Amino acid sequence: MKKKNHKKHPFLRSIRIPILLGMIMVLTHLIKETIAPDLYQWGIYPRDWSGLKGVFFFHFIHGDWKHLGNNLISFLPLSAILFVFYRRNRFQVYTSALLMSGFLTWIGGRSSYHIGASAWIYALASYLFFNSLRDANPKSKGITFTIVLFYGSMVWGIFPQPEYLNISWEGHLMGFITGIFLSYAFPSRFPKRKKYSWEKEKDLLDELKEPVIYEEIHAKKTEDDSLFQWHSNHSFEQ
Repeated sequence: MKKKNHKKHPFLRSIRIPILLGMIMVLTHLIKETIAPDLYQWGIYPRDWSGLKGVFFFHFIHGDWKHLGNNLISFLPLSAILFVFYRRNRFQVYTSALLMSGFLTWIGGRSSYHIGASAWIYALASYLFFNSLRDANPKSKGITFTIVLFYGSMVWGIFPQPEYLNISWEGHLMGFITGIFLSYAFPSRFPKRKKYSWEKEKDLLDELKEPVIYEEIHAKKTEDDSLFQWHSNHSFEQ
């Protein structure tokens, strides 16, 4: 009996890591809401050595369900775009965005606990925007347009806003700066379309310097309509 080869859908295979991380964020918030209300202390506390541990954890801790939901709505699509279309450096960009945005927040943030995945989200959006701008492939402009259309208003979050004092605009700014840096440190290009076999043959022939002689066979009826004479040696130069 033949075993069936169950292959995962390539899109689902590409985004399994972002989905797993999103599930960890949800689980972490469940723990915070039930048995560990002081989990926020594992966030970043700037310029305090004990608060440096938050660089690894603050992305997964959120203030409330609304905070978590708003971040997941942005985190998952941006992660999917990175993992599906920029596969070459996706892991370097992903982990560097997590760590660098956190470390910069630890250096430049206010003296308070900083939690939430916003800095990571800003780093991903900034990377995708500036990397696609530098990509010569016309298809990458679709990503530029997507970021501007759906996430363009995020740019206002990198400035302090008096009416939102509890929002870490410093984390947003550090994530934005991180994305710009990573677009130069780990440039990625939009994948090229796979060529058909006839296109590959044409490219190969175009590279040849010597003329190529083709031979075609034609059938011609004789006068009594009973015999065929085969003709060949029809040639041309390309």
